[in-house]
Amino acid sequence: MGIAKKCLKFVQKDDKTTIIRDNVDILDDINSEELGDYINELQQDAKKQGKSWDDYLDDLANKSRPRKNALVKWLSKFDVNFINHLSGDVALEDLMIFFKKDYYIVPKGQGGHWLNKFLKVDAILEPPGIGNIENLPKDIPFKAKVTIRSLKGKMFPKSAESSMFPRNWSEIRIKEEVALAYEKSFVKGIGLNPNSVNKKFKQYKFKDSLGNFDILIEVDDIGNIMNAYPLL
Repeated sequence: MGIAKKCLKFVQKDDKTTIIRDNVDILDDINSEELGDYINELQQDAKKQGKSWDDYLDDLANKSRPRKNALVKWLSKFDVNFINHLSGDVALEDLMIFFKKDYYIVPKGQGGHWLNKFLKVDAILEPPGIGNIENLPKDIPFKAKVTIRSLKGKMFPKSAESSMFPRNWSEIRIKEEVALAYEKSFVKGIGLNPNSVNKKFKQYKFKDSLGNFDILIEVDDIGNIMNAYPLL
């Protein structure tokens, strides 16, 4: 790993590390204790792709630049509550008690599309056969049943399944990817879901920077980014 590290720069803050190649942050918010294992995984991926270590890192840097530039350009378009909803929030839902034929209003978890301290994964639904978050492939989204933790520590299960951004994506990475999808779809007037035209928020989709999956973004009438999640 020593040779691999010579091609990179590292910036540590608290217990997180950012990996830099040619003055471009190619990977953000990696647990510092897992840095060695992470680099080993990158080297194995480079071999699988038949690329030299330098070519592989250059490819990561080239794919990273457009999304970082997009975030700088469109950061002001993110709604103030965007990350709160992405982390998971609590709202009132109607719950029908069938044997009483009556409705009750109960608090339930909502949103919750990335791994953070306010979200607990109860079960991984897709990909099938994976029991632990650590075994999920990197840079690939997953579907899960989740519970949202309120600011006071109370737990509220989410009724619907949650489409989750990849386990290794940080808040910054998600916003970069969403900003890039926004630039490639909404700004250019492509990727609109025609069924969303008359809804409160219009929906657009575009591929993530690695081309692995579609990201759906919800935009209000003045072009603010209200919500986003991966399509599975």
